[in-house]
Amino acid sequence: MKVLDAAYRYYKDFGFRLTAKQIFHRLAGYAVEGFVILASHSIILRKWIFGYCVNAIPDDISKLFDDREGTRIAIILIGGIGDSLFLSAMAVGIREKYPDARLFAFVRDLSQADIFLGCGLFTAFYGVRDRRLDFLRRILANEVDLSFENRYVVATKGKLVSRNESVKLKRKFAELNQNWELFPLENFRYGTLGKTIFELASATSGLEISNDNLFIPLHSGDFECLGRELHGLSPYRYITIHHGCDRRMVLPDGSGSKYQTKNWPLARWEKVVAQLQEEGFVVVQLGLSTEEMIPGALSLLGKLSIRETAAVLKYSQLHLDTEGGLVHLAKAVKTRSIVVFGPTPVSLFGYSENANLTAGTCHNCFWSDVRWFQRCPKGTNPAACMEMVTVQNVTDAAHRLLENARRKLPQAELVDLSCFDKTAIVNCQNTQSQHIDTEIFGHDNAINSKELLYVIDRLNSLTTTIAFAQILVVKSEVDSYLYHLMSFICKNFSASLHLVSLVMPDDKCSDKSLKAYQSKYDIRYGSTYNNVSNDESVDIVIILSFDSEPHCEFVLYEALRVLQHGGIVIATFGMQASTQSTDMEVLACAKIESLLSQMGIHSAGKPLFCAGEPSFGNTVDCVTSKSVGGFVLRKM
Repeated sequence: MKVLDAAYRYYKDFGFRLTAKQIFHRLAGYAVEGFVILASHSIILRKWIFGYCVNAIPDDISKLFDDREGTRIAIILIGGIGDSLFLSAMAVGIREKYPDARLFAFVRDLSQADIFLGCGLFTAFYGVRDRRLDFLRRILANEVDLSFENRYVVATKGKLVSRNESVKLKRKFAELNQNWELFPLENFRYGTLGKTIFELASATSGLEISNDNLFIPLHSGDFECLGRELHGLSPYRYITIHHGCDRRMVLPDGSGSKYQTKNWPLARWEKVVAQLQEEGFVVVQLGLSTEEMIPGALSLLGKLSIRETAAVLKYSQLHLDTEGGLVHLAKAVKTRSIVVFGPTPVSLFGYSENANLTAGTCHNCFWSDVRWFQRCPKGTNPAACMEMVTVQNVTDAAHRLLENARRKLPQAELVDLSCFDKTAIVNCQNTQSQHIDTEIFGHDNAINSKELLYVIDRLNSLTTTIAFAQILVVKSEVDSYLYHLMSFICKNFSASLHLVSLVMPDDKCSDKSLKAYQSKYDIRYGSTYNNVSNDESVDIVIILSFDSEPHCEFVLYEALRVLQHGGIVIATFGMQASTQSTDMEVLACAKIESLLSQMGIHSAGKPLFCAGEPSFGNTVDCVTSKSVGGFVLRKM
């Protein structure tokens, strides 16, 4: 009956011709599904049908069909920017349950894969062509071990799910499902359940899906725009704003909408911008070139990629918007937002740390009919739910957030700055031998690693002065040295250990003894520029090869963000070759000290080289191009 009712409503909205066309597509789909079943034993036919269903590069098609190693899991999530970001939280939940799985993501547009550039969570991305999802499901049933299709509730299918778990998931799906066959029509029903999109997906998938695991893996190049477009404006000295919507939301009759019923009036945004400017803030407008400029704001419309937009959002004091993709993007970079809600419900899409604004009693009508985003379903113009939110509501919320959680550049002091080479390390190995377990480190190269020994020396010296419970290790690449360091920390310290990396751990290079400590560490996916750790949540951050990143100041900002007050950063850096080897130590340290000074970090009256232990001091006579340095900061 629901399907017949939907067909009748479709006819009322779009007429006989488009309704007949839709019915034809459905019937054709059933015919092709039958063909797919007949072709299930032919890999050539399956590949051809798969290519008909998706946009993908040939190599990625081969990854699904030709490489059969390991557990293979598909995630299907068709939507905009916010939905694409939801993939990150979902993928982390899958990795926790199936750590060795290879993940294949199916999204609306292949360009959405750029959001996860360089991220090791996913094996391949595919863009699903219009009206071909039914065919794709049939193909995937033969090609993957497990599939998750997310429409707020998640349909879970595959042989990896036990019978008991399958019964539980089906029961939960039946309880929470509101409109699977009609999706997205009647999405508003989910707003009545009092659950977030993360809670709905967790309950129906059997996964732990948390909004804290939303992330976008930023890289050094993404921050070039801060100097290019913001003219060197310092982090946290501006507020971002957005006035727009998903322009790709188009009805079957070809009609769309430049702005949706969930957009707030431009004139009101203009008044908010004017008031914030009077208070000394620079307001930066983000969005597409087709969106209207807000008078008074610094316009970056159409000038940034999605990743550059995330980089600008990351160092914004706060973000102003209506419910939409950039709010989820701000969440992924740990920036709070003021969000005006109307047709879409706070209970479903809101984040607790944001200021989620509503007014009146008329809400939650999204997809109550197919034209909800073009006109208010109740006939008010403009939409009453948005009209009732005032300029004063928004500015008051901004003041509350700025007063209670104003973001500022973290303050720190330089505790140690040392340079050393292999000779210095060899001289101190007797001192370190009591802390080094050769069984854990496994081979001489690890014992002689200058970076590791500096970190170990600093950790050992800190145990006598501070107590720490959370250690975060940040490294863009996972290698055997990193595993040795993790093993050492797990064996010698009671603190919990967290590794931030974009690359999946490889059992082939991990040390055997590390597996014995699996309960003491976890993997937090993210980059050195943006990780999922919350503000002020760890006691020590270890950064290996600090200077290997072009914009290492932003690596340090991120490390200081997650540190508690009094927490410690331990970082190592390399040397640059010089015509006179005795100059390299001075040049390298001077470069680091200059960078720290520009960030407002000073040595608190201590000399340039101020190693805490005599084993790591000036070694100018034996510094070579393979030498390294290290420094320690304390967050104030």
